[in-house]
Amino acid sequence: MTISSPSLGKPRFDWMQATVRDDVLEVSETLSAALDGEVSDGRGLNGYRASKVIKREDETLARVLYGGNGWPHLIATGAATDDVVPVLRGAWAGLHEVTRMDSAQDFDSEGGYDRLRELMLGVAESSKLTTMEVESTREGVRSRTVYLGSPTSRVRVRLYEKGRMERQQGRAGASENWVRMEAQIRPTGLSARVLASELDAQAAWGMSRWTRELARLAMGADVERVTMQLHREPDYARAMAALTKQYRGVLERALVVEGSWEAVGRLLGVVE
Repeated sequence: MTISSPSLGKPRFDWMQATVRDDVLEVSETLSAALDGEVSDGRGLNGYRASKVIKREDETLARVLYGGNGWPHLIATGAATDDVVPVLRGAWAGLHEVTRMDSAQDFDSEGGYDRLRELMLGVAESSKLTTMEVESTREGVRSRTVYLGSPTSRVRVRLYEKGRMERQQGRAGASENWVRMEAQIRPTGLSARVLASELDAQAAWGMSRWTRELARLAMGADVERVTMQLHREPDYARAMAALTKQYRGVLERALVVEGSWEAVGRLLGVVE
């Protein structure tokens, strides 16, 4: 069965989370300059000691987490993701790895939620996926959500009544028929994370066989299959990543004192 609910444009990123191989000040200042925003200090999260928060007026555009956990980690959510992703991919092409990205497709037609829900449950049954459904009521407005895949899965899809959620938050003009189908993707392994940094929001639906099928049935999109696990990283590469994470500060100080990486190599006894 193919869903006939009209979609609102193409899929777009609604969440982007990535490790950026650059200095935290360079990352935050580049983002703020490109997005006409301002930088302020924020609290840490997920093992990072602190963050830089980029805002434009009252809108939070991105957070850059840093300190104690390797390279800076950028998080952008909601509508601001549309602005942040092009800057991320332009300024740090080949220098960032995606740890999570959410690709969202909106629909607006009467009965669209029920039709899409039926389609999703059919895919869940054929692919043997975990499902969960929840309801919430606030300000007298009920909204529903259905999930495919477990919370710990690399790929999980949710369908929710976005317009009703907007109304719950006081935005009375939102269409009650507005629903959103969203793929949450958390690539595993360096190869998959690098690959994800180059995919557009529609191509992201190819990260699993069953999300590709959902894209075909719900959006009429022929999405190419993307392999999450390209290959196992060599042992030396994983060891180097661990070494860099633990001793990055020491190596950077050595570079300043010795003047070049060749001199640091001689200090370490690996260069004659």
